Amino acid sequence: MQKTFVLDTNILIGTSGDVLDSLFATDNHVVITHTTLDELDRHKGDPGERGYAVRESIRKIFAFKDKRYGDYENGYHTPGGGSFRIELDHIDGEYLPPDWDRTKNDNKILSAAAWLSHTLDEQVILITNDAGMYMDALMAGLKVQNYKDEQVNADQLYMGRDDFDISPAALERLFKEKTLPLGRVLKKKDCPCVLPNEFLTLHCGNQAPPCVVDAAGENITYLDDERAFGGIAGKNSGQRFALHALLAPAEEIPLVIIRGGAGSGKTFLSLAAGLSKVYDDRRYSEYDKVIITRSNTLAGGQSEDLGFLPGTLEDKMAPLLAPFYDNLKTILKGEGKEDPEQLKIQADDLIASDLVEICAFAYLRGRSIPNSYMIIDEAQNLTVNQVRTACTRAAMGTKLVFLGDINQIDAPRLDKRTCGLSYLSEKFKGNPLCAQIMLTDDECVRSPLATEAAKIL
Repeated sequence: MQKTFVLDTNILIGTSGDVLDSLFATDNHVVITHTTLDELDRHKGDPGERGYAVRESIRKIFAFKDKRYGDYENGYHTPGGGSFRIELDHIDGEYLPPDWDRTKNDNKILSAAAWLSHTLDEQVILITNDAGMYMDALMAGLKVQNYKDEQVNADQLYMGRDDFDISPAALERLFKEKTLPLGRVLKKKDCPCVLPNEFLTLHCGNQAPPCVVDAAGENITYLDDERAFGGIAGKNSGQRFALHALLAPAEEIPLVIIRGGAGSGKTFLSLAAGLSKVYDDRRYSEYDKVIITRSNTLAGGQSEDLGFLPGTLEDKMAPLLAPFYDNLKTILKGEGKEDPEQLKIQADDLIASDLVEICAFAYLRGRSIPNSYMIIDEAQNLTVNQVRTACTRAAMGTKLVFLGDINQIDAPRLDKRTCGLSYLSEKFKGNPLCAQIMLTDDECVRSPLATEAAKIL
C-alpha cells in the first residue's frame, strides 16, 4: 500500500537531501510544504555543513524542473514509481487545536500534514527528528515517525572490547606463543561473539591479560606494553587497548574510534601516538604531520562562525583547541620540570614547522589529505554528513582518529541516536579497517577533586 510522507524541514537540513534519494526509490508519495521550501531558502547561505546540506536539498528539488511531465503542485513521477510534490494550500490550521499559533512554521507544516491525512485515502506520515514537533504531531492526531536511516540504538553501541574466561592451559600457550588461533584460546561457543580488531580481556584466576583479535577475526595476540611519544604508556586496560589501535599503521587500521568521558585520556593518548609517528625520528616517520580539528560547537550549544572571529586561523581556533594545546605541553614536559615558557615555545615550533596543523573542520570539504595522522575531537557534536565528509577526506597513508563522548553532546539538533559519532561507530562495527574502544568511567584518570565532583554533582 502506498503511503504519503510529509517531510519536516530538519530532515532535509540534516541529510543533505539523502532522504529524498531514499524515498524517491520507493513507490510512495513524498510531500514538502511551501513553508519548508521557505525555510530552506532562508538557510541556504548558512556557513559550513548546514548551508551545504540545505543547498544540496534545494538542488535535488530544483532538478525536477527539467522533467517533461508533471509540476511541483500536482506532482512529478519519481524513479521508484511514486511522486514528489510541494503542498501549497491548506496551511490554515483547520485541523489543529484551536489555541495553537497558526503563524508558527512548525504548525503550518503540521496543518498541511493534517489536511492531507483527512483528504487522502492512503496513510499520511509526518517524518521529523524534532522531538518537540514529534509530540505536537501526536497531539494533533497525526501519524509521525523519525527518519531512522541515520539513527542508531545508542544504548547498545559497540564497545570494541569484551571479557572471557579461559583455561590455564590456554593462558600458558598464549603467554608462550603470543599469537594463537581463536579456537585455541576461547571456548567454541564464544568464538562467534568476537569481531575483527576487537580487544579482549582474558580471565584466568587472578590474571587478566589484554589481547586483540586480528583484522581477519582468526587469531588472538597478547598485547605487550606499547609506548608513545615521551615514553607514555596506558595506565589501564582500556588505555592500553586505545594505544595499540592508535599506534597501528594506517595500512592496518586506518580508522580509530575512541569513546569515553572526560579524563579517560582520549585526547592525550591520541596526540602522544600521533607525535610518536611524526616527531620521534623524522627519517622514519610514518606520517608527514598531525592534523588537529574539532567541531566548533561550544558548551551550551553555541556554534561560532570562525570567519567572524579576529586574528589568524590559529587565533580563531585557539579557544576550541585549548585542550590539545594543554595536552601537547604536558606531553612535551614528560616527567621533567621544564619551564612553562620553554614548553610553549616547543609547542609553537611544532605548529610553525608544520608537524602539527590546526585545521578548522568547516574547511575540510574539498581537501584530499594524504599521509597524515588526523585527530577529530568532540566528534559527538558532528552530524552524520560531517563525519562522512571527514572520512572521505582521507587519502592514501592517512589515519583518522575520532574522539568523543555521546553523553556530552552540545549541538542542539543532535542526540545520542543521531550524532555522527554514534552512526560511525555502528556502521564500522566489526569492519577490518577500524578499531574501536569504549573507555569506561572507572578507567578515567582524574584528580581527586574531579573524581569526587563527577560522583556528587
